[in-house]
Amino acid sequence: MAAKKIEIGESGRSVALNVTIRRATAGLAVAELAEKVTAAGRHLTRQALSEIEAGRRRVDADDLAALALALGTSPAALLMPRADHAEDVVALTGARMPAHVVWAWLTAQAPLEVPDDPDEAERTRAVWTATTTPPWARPR
Repeated sequence: MAAKKIEIGESGRSVALNVTIRRATAGLAVAELAEKVTAAGRHLTRQALSEIEAGRRRVDADDLAALALALGTSPAALLMPRADHAEDVVALTGARMPAHVVWAWLTAQAPLEVPDDPDEAERTRAVWTATTTPPWARPR
């Protein structure tokens, strides 16, 4: 029996769109991006990239890192859903939040959800920082 294909979710669709936009903005053909990604250490064919951009192929962590390198951006930028304003609600797999909250989470600046109580919010942020940020990058 064949394994059931896992569908691409909101975050995967954001990556596909962002790769497409960044490639086009850079003036790269799909074949040129394939060469750059391969040079970055991840062999992705023109066909594989076309499937990623069309949302028919999932992107794993190694693909994401190589795509970010090849496009001169960060993995967080490729994961970030498109938004025109900080308060626009964006969708990622498992959550719908304002764009600025999602960006802070993607860049390890803050958790997605912070309690309203100031003391609890401070504890939540402290735990977030301690468990998410490398020791050398934590605020002193």
